[in-house]
Amino acid sequence: MTECIEACVSNIDSEVRNRLEKLDTSTVVAPCLEHCGRCYREPLLVVDGELITGDSHAELLKRCYR
Repeated sequence: MTECIEACVSNIDSEVRNRLEKLDTSTVVAPCLEHCGRCYREPLLVVDGELITGDSHAELLKRCYR
């Protein structure tokens, strides 16, 4: 089970932020996760300390709960 999801404020929009807030897990929206190059190029989240990337945040959130 996913325990913590971290997101960079520069990498998510208000819709993703709202979805994160509704999850039954600890979520952190930080000013920077220190993955700036990847953060600029693609959607990313840090899930339980592991960086995951994908085509969309919706895809990433689904992967968190498989």
